[in-house]
Amino acid sequence: MHKEFRRKPHRKSIVRSDDSRHQNEKEEFSRERHSTSIKRAQAEHSAKATHRARVVGSAGRTWFLMEEDALLQLHGPAQDVIHAQIGGLALTTNDDDTLICVGDWVRFAEEEQGAGAVRKGTVIEIEKRHSRLLRKTAGERQLIQSLASNIDQCVLVFAAAEPFYNRRLLDRYLIATEQGNMKPVIVINKIELMDEAFVRDDLQCYDAMDIPVVLCSCVKTRGLEELRSIFQGKTSMLAGPSGVGKSSIVNMLFGIDLQDVREISHKYDKGKHTTTGARLFGLGEGACLIDTPGIREFAITDLHIDDLSYSFHDFDAFYPNCKYLPCTHTHEPGCAVKAAVEDGLIDELRYDSYLRIRESMLAGGA
Repeated sequence: MHKEFRRKPHRKSIVRSDDSRHQNEKEEFSRERHSTSIKRAQAEHSAKATHRARVVGSAGRTWFLMEEDALLQLHGPAQDVIHAQIGGLALTTNDDDTLICVGDWVRFAEEEQGAGAVRKGTVIEIEKRHSRLLRKTAGERQLIQSLASNIDQCVLVFAAAEPFYNRRLLDRYLIATEQGNMKPVIVINKIELMDEAFVRDDLQCYDAMDIPVVLCSCVKTRGLEELRSIFQGKTSMLAGPSGVGKSSIVNMLFGIDLQDVREISHKYDKGKHTTTGARLFGLGEGACLIDTPGIREFAITDLHIDDLSYSFHDFDAFYPNCKYLPCTHTHEPGCAVKAAVEDGLIDELRYDSYLRIRESMLAGGA
């Protein structure tokens, strides 16, 4: 994929998608960028970058970077970070609407500073992401946003109670992890608030798909060693709704309060947002953990409705036997997937999740 210039987002540059002037400008720029002069300009622009680093956090328009050698030694929150701004133009091959996010590897030009001053730089290029967690933003424009990138495994954190885990939302996350090229891990926190046998039985279908399910309790410090083992040597991302204890898990791992935590809203049995932006922590020996803000609703992106059933891997053993192929597994006679549900071979709630997601995709959402 060719690199291209991406302009730094600016509210004044946002125009309606049906603006004919914008369309003409877009077509003209598309023709220009393949010319020899543009390629030469890209090479000259890229040559300005003298260092490579990873994005570990942000504050306003400033992005915090750490070079690879420093990351290998990092244990806890990032310190002695490079404060970087994005230049007016940045090179990238990424194709979503997020120019830069936590987890990205970038190349930057460092600014000269006096002795002992904070290191500063300008991001010149954002490297290709090998994995990412995508979602659609709310609102009329429905942008595709990367929450974090270059993740080996996505740790989906839900609570056994307060708020009770939502399996339909969990299934949406599982689809997103596969679309984003990440391995999923399910963590059920606050297990002290629920009958453990019930939770294990309810989630047995995920065990059957070889998705690890970890039961933990930050109050009882249970599951700590199992989580440490899972995180070892990888970049892991904590994702899930608000109020389930993602920040508490971070604090439990390090034994000190690194992330703020808040009580859930008992009126609505939903979590309150505490983490306001993704943040990368070091676990030593190159292992990293990215904590992200809670998400109450999660719209799937980058998936065609005809491919939805292939994301439900508990269907895999049955759909080749459907009488009609392709089969939507909704109304067709002789559907092997529906028969497997009736026979108890496919979990009913998983099948219900499939139907609901499919309905939302047909309605224009996800």
